[in-house]
Amino acid sequence: MRIKVSERELLSAGYRRAYTPVSDGMVEPLAPGTSSLAKLERGQRVKPKRIRTQRKGMSEAGLIAALQKNGIGRPATYALIIESLIQRKYAETVSGNLTITPRGKAVLEFLVSRYPRLF
Repeated sequence: MRIKVSERELLSAGYRRAYTPVSDGMVEPLAPGTSSLAKLERGQRVKPKRIRTQRKGMSEAGLIAALQKNGIGRPATYALIIESLIQRKYAETVSGNLTITPRGKAVLEFLVSRYPRLF
C-alpha cells in the first residue's frame, strides 16, 4: 500500500490572532517554522490516523433517493419520514438541506452501537 502524506503550514496568523475558530474535526495548520513530517524518513513505518469528514447535508430529494435505494418506506410514507425526523429534532433544514442535529447524532450512535447488524 502506498500512503501519501502532506501537511499545511500557517504562514500568517491573520484573523486567528483575535479569533480562534471552533474546530470541526479538521486538522489545524501548523504554526510557522514547525513540521511534524521532518522527523520521518523514506520507508519508515507509520500508523495512519483516521479522519472522518462530515457532509454538509442532504436535500430532501437526496434522502428520498437513498430511502428508495435501500428499500426503506414506500412513496406514500417518504413525506411522513422526513416530517418525523424534523419534528423529533433528529434533523433540521439549513439552506434547503437536511442536516443532522446533535440529538440525531446521539440517537444514531446509540443505534449503531446497540444494533450493528442493522446499521
